Amino acid sequence: MRVLSVSPGLVMTEMGKMEGEAGEQVALNGALGRCAEPVELARVMAFLASPDASYLTGVDVLVDGGTVAAMQCA
Repeated sequence: MRVLSVSPGLVMTEMGKMEGEAGEQVALNGALGRCAEPVELARVMAFLASPDASYLTGVDVLVDGGTVAAMQCA
């Protein structure tokens, strides 16, 4: 059995927009300087579900455009 998880940053969905300016500002200060589009998160999830990722298990994939990394460097 494989177990994988995805930890997204701010994604521009209706729910993501509810984060408001504060949430968006965090994403803007990240390495990529923007929020994610839903398709970007979907592509990561599709990869994880595909045979190409068959040897991955027990990992969390951080998909936040470098936001956490940028906060740790500040």
